[in-house]
Amino acid sequence: MKLTFLIGFFVTFCSNLSFAQTINNDIVQETNSTQNLNAIRNTVAVGQAYKKEDFGAWTLRCVRTEEGVDPCQLFQLLLGPDGSPVAEFTMINLQPSENIVAGANVVTPLETLLTSQLIIKVGDKMNQTYPFSFCVEIGCVARVGFSSTDLENYKKGNSAVITIVPANAPDSPQNLTLSLKGFTDGYTALRTQ
Repeated sequence: MKLTFLIGFFVTFCSNLSFAQTINNDIVQETNSTQNLNAIRNTVAVGQAYKKEDFGAWTLRCVRTEEGVDPCQLFQLLLGPDGSPVAEFTMINLQPSENIVAGANVVTPLETLLTSQLIIKVGDKMNQTYPFSFCVEIGCVARVGFSSTDLENYKKGNSAVITIVPANAPDSPQNLTLSLKGFTDGYTALRTQ
């Protein structure tokens, strides 16, 4: 069971990496009808990402497969104070276990101080810390597991603060805002994929 979970998580993460590399290049415009979605999906090559739908600050992105059952992820790009992209937060579909009902991958810049870990605070709830698992060419990855209580806090909240520490400025943590506007509807859509 544990090995199956890890393999599934890794496969999902690899899909996430292809999403990260195609953030603005290969994502096709949102559609509002099933007919339009099918038309756009049919113009996208197998293995290519497309934007299925927006939910407030969140985007449901999928990768076209030959079988027609396209895996999707709920995505948000996190911006720095100057409006430039800094990190990615991607909710992934997991088979719920006893303690973990949802998962996410957070990709931060390579210059992140890994020993400081990733810190997430939703509303007035306590900070939660997550270790970084590894780094690849596009950034460093922290895997986040959500309990049912965590997930409810995200659904009820307005925003979360994600804190990362730059390696070249360890005394200057950077707080990134994760908007939770549209999260509930987006997560519901993700779960029904």
